[in-house]
Order: sequence, then structure tokens, then C-alpha cells
Amino acid sequence: MNIKIVEVILKIFSLHGEQVRFDIDAFEKLLNENALTMVNECYIMIEGMRQGIYDALIFDDLRDYSTYMNLLTDMDFTIEESIFMLKCYEKIIAEMNYTFEVGDMEALYHLAYANNNIPVLSALANAYFKGFGVRQDYEKALEIMTYLSNQDIHYFDAKIGYLYEYGYGTAKDESMALYYYNNGDNSECHYVLGTLYMSGKYVEKDYDQAIAHFEKSQEAKSYYYLGVLLEYKKQYADAFIAYNQGMKMLDAECFYRAGLLQKAGKGIVKDEKNMKHYFKCGYYCFHDRSTYELAMIKLTKGQTDKGIYYLKQASDLGSKDASLLLAKYYETGTYVSKDLKQSSIYYRKAMEIKL
Repeated sequence: MNIKIVEVILKIFSLHGEQVRFDIDAFEKLLNENALTMVNECYIMIEGMRQGIYDALIFDDLRDYSTYMNLLTDMDFTIEESIFMLKCYEKIIAEMNYTFEVGDMEALYHLAYANNNIPVLSALANAYFKGFGVRQDYEKALEIMTYLSNQDIHYFDAKIGYLYEYGYGTAKDESMALYYYNNGDNSECHYVLGTLYMSGKYVEKDYDQAIAHFEKSQEAKSYYYLGVLLEYKKQYADAFIAYNQGMKMLDAECFYRAGLLQKAGKGIVKDEKNMKHYFKCGYYCFHDRSTYELAMIKLTKGQTDKGIYYLKQASDLGSKDASLLLAKYYETGTYVSKDLKQSSIYYRKAMEIKL
């Protein structure tokens, strides 16, 4: 499946307006006409929209991917098709940058305080923090979140810490940031504390402390960093278990690292089929290094066209290695027709990519 379907859909939205998708038959016709070589991709994108998956993701702030994966597999989509659909939708939604406005938010704000309506106050805090449905206002978000924290509702403590750490909506105060990161005792707070101990920021670097915090967190990136630290300690089997948890949350880095462990046979028996599956899922997550690994697999097997196809996509996704390799191939005529102009383009592209 080809993630370039995203570019086709965005082009259709640009030319015909995003609202064209509400006439699903007309949108399907346009998509099929503009993506003649991506029949399966068109079907997946259209069917997901018919079932309301795309609209659900627009409004779903938390995005519990396991729920969507279960729903899609019940609809007879394969695991790879489901990941492909969700990540393509996520990319489109990010590019579209949907905004919504809720009327008379100020009245709702005062009424929620007057009635001490915790669910509404929580929703308002999140809305002001993210600017979803209202103009982003870190100061007001901090006010509501602090009010909730003082009532032993610590869901937002990590965000309070973030606001103090970077001085958004308040004066910058690293000690207050650390106080709230430690005060929350929830998944997000443990994730942040894990990153601080791993990097030695504000605290003495301590990988064991970092691991302890990551193990208490259920954030996708916690599983990734936990796996990285366990690899550093050469606990490869435990690292793979951590990555496996992250893969359930469709974390691109976890797919990639699991693929590398599978490739090397570290902590898990070598399995070429599973290795390819992990890298392909990483590709569906728009991950440049996973795409590069797929390209290398294809080239090693003599599947030149597929290898160059993935190598070019890896370059487009920001892989410096892919750009350098394509430059070399065009320079020497390896796998492709010799073309010094194309070689120069890829060398220039590689130079522009920041690692």
C-alpha cells in the first residue's frame, strides 16, 4: 500500500474543498480518477470514511488506537490495512489543521466554576490548553488546571508542569515544574520524569530512575524510551516487550526498533516475515528509517523497482541516508539510468536534511 494516497486526497481537498468528502460517491469517483494505480488504497480510504472513522479521529483527542484497531479488524480489515488507514487519516487531519469554535465559552466557563462542574472544567482546561474550540489561552488553562489539582484531581499536573517549565501563561519556574511533575503520579507525569532522568535535565542523570518511571507510564513514547534504555543495558528480550506495547499504540519508533531487533535476532528469534511487517507498519506511520529499511530489503532481494520506489519515499520522508544513496546510484548508474542532474538534486536534498 502506498502512503502517497495522502497527497492525492489533500490535492482533491485543495481543488474541490474539504466538504467534497461529505458526498462520498462523488469523492470516491474523484479519488479513483486521481489514483489509478492505488485501487486498494482508494477502497480503504473511502470505506473508512463511510464508517465514520475519519470524522471520529478529527474529534478524538486521546485516540485510543486499540479501540479503532479492534473495530477495523471486526470489519475484516487486516492489521496492516487498519494501521495504514488510521495513520493516513491522522496525517491528513494534521495537514488540514481543523479548527472549531464553541459559542459563548466565557458563560460556560463561569457556570462550570459556579457549580464546581469537574467534567466541564476538565474539558475547558483541555480546550484552552490546545486551542480546540476556543482561542488558545495558556493562562486560563493554567488557572483551571491548578484549581483542579488543588482538589486532588491530578490529571493535568504534567501540563501544569509543562507550562511552568517553558513559561507559557506564567513566569518560567523550573522548581514549580518539577513539583507538579512529581505531584501527578500518573502516566503523563511518569513519562516526563523518565525523560528528565534519562537526559539529566534538572535532575542528575539516572537510567535506573528513568526506567522506573517509564515502567509506570502507559504513554507510547514511554514504551519506546524504555525499550531504548533496556537495549542499552543489553536486556534485548525486555526491550522487545516494551516496543511491542508501543506498537499496540501505533508508535512509529517502536515498529522501527522492533524491526531492528528482529533483523539482528537480539532478544527474539530472527524472522524475516515479522521484520518486514514491522518495517512496513513503520512506513505506514510515515517513518523515514523504516521506509529506508524496506528499500534495503527489496534491493537485497533483487527487487530493484520496489527498492528504488521505497528509497525515493524514504528520501521524501526526510531520510538523509536514502537521499545520499539515490545520489550515488544516479551518479554511477546503479539500479537506475545514469543521471548526473538527478544525482545533484539528491545530493543537495541530503545536505538540506537536518539530523
